[in-house]
Amino acid sequence: MGRNFFLRTLTATFMIGGVLILAACNLNGGTSTDLSDEDVADIAAASVADSTGGDTATVEQSCTADAAGTGSSATVSINTEYSNYQWTRTVGTSGDNLTLTVTSSSNGSVDRPRLSGDFQRSSQFTVAKSTTTLAVNSTVTVNGNAQYSGQHEFTSLSGAGSLAVTTDTTQTWNNVTMTVTDVTNGVITLMPTAGSVTVSGAMERQRSGFIGTRESAWNGTFTITFASNGTATATFSGGRTVTINMTTGQA
Repeated sequence: MGRNFFLRTLTATFMIGGVLILAACNLNGGTSTDLSDEDVADIAAASVADSTGGDTATVEQSCTADAAGTGSSATVSINTEYSNYQWTRTVGTSGDNLTLTVTSSSNGSVDRPRLSGDFQRSSQFTVAKSTTTLAVNSTVTVNGNAQYSGQHEFTSLSGAGSLAVTTDTTQTWNNVTMTVTDVTNGVITLMPTAGSVTVSGAMERQRSGFIGTRESAWNGTFTITFASNGTATATFSGGRTVTINMTTGQA
């Protein structure tokens, strides 16, 4: 399970600008100077959700390791022909075994024929468990923050166009309730069901093609509020909202 998780996290991290796929389909189109709310919400959702290897997965791994008593620290390094990835995590446990302190950091790079980039991620969380032994429908409450920065460049099949995405954000977790949805072979699965994450920072996309270069950007702050039905709502300035599917990690 461990290696699959890390490979999934690595893949998701390099595609964390979900707009890579969306915008690559139209490298020469568009004149907007602002990234859409949907694009921004997609990027943030990928860094939070479990299925995309986001911070929910980090909390799951920490709770699973704590339950199994497999040690307070873990380190993984994966190196392939095209990419490398390093990840470390430490978990501290309170005397009553109800509160975990989680510190995680990772970095990596990829250099493939059509995709290149690098990233840095880190997180610092306090995880308060509702009960010493987590079972289905138990909850944990997460507070803390996570940082992500990365640069990615995608080149079209013809080589005539390219897309570059730069992201630098901080996510502040505010009393986020996560509910245990499954425990199989000791592996704990969580779903955010209440609370919010405040996202602040900047994102930039540059598309180059036959008709020149188009740049789109976003900077500011917005809030992701979780619901009990597996969805979340990203609320931007002016009250604009985008619905996020927390199962897929997509807006």
